[in-house]
Amino acid sequence: MNVKGSHEFEVSREKLWVYLMDPVVLAKITPGDTKLEKTDTDSYKSNSDIKIGPVKGSFKGKLKVENQQQPQSFTINMEQMSKIGNAHANIQMTLEEAGENRSSLSFNGKAKLSGVIARTGQRVLSGVASSITREVFESLEKHIEEDLQNASPPTDASTLQPEPTNTTENQITKTTESPEIQTPNSKEEPSFFKRIYQWLFGNKK
Repeated sequence: MNVKGSHEFEVSREKLWVYLMDPVVLAKITPGDTKLEKTDTDSYKSNSDIKIGPVKGSFKGKLKVENQQQPQSFTINMEQMSKIGNAHANIQMTLEEAGENRSSLSFNGKAKLSGVIARTGQRVLSGVASSITREVFESLEKHIEEDLQNASPPTDASTLQPEPTNTTENQITKTTESPEIQTPNSKEEPSFFKRIYQWLFGNKK
């Protein structure tokens, strides 16, 4: 089964690369009950309960990130096994610049299915793939938006008020008698691979 898709994000290519390489991001955008456990550099073990059309099962497998060409591209090799069938996938991920502080992520690859899931039917599998692809991109986009909102905005030097160089006698006396330290009120504004698992192997529960 061929799999492909693309999406644009409001973030630079370099920053998008950082997101995709971050295990925290992988865990956060994981659907269902999927779990990833890092076993080595760029290697993970997975356990998941997923559904492919009318078929549901528990899968165990592994994922490895290979052929990294930062920040242009990398390859995902995945293997999932269960009582209802197995799945093996090799996917090429490509990151491109799409304007100022914008980038695009595209993927192209093949997934080989066996067992019951291979007999589900091409129409069902195509529908599942389309749905999961959309959810993968939407989840990653949402995570990026939330992360940018939570990041502290840089200080604008133009808004800083210089300290007065001259003070009156009354001001000095007042400060001496009743020193006050005023603290300005601060308001805190509000880390894909696992999604790829579901995109290849099933819907959200």
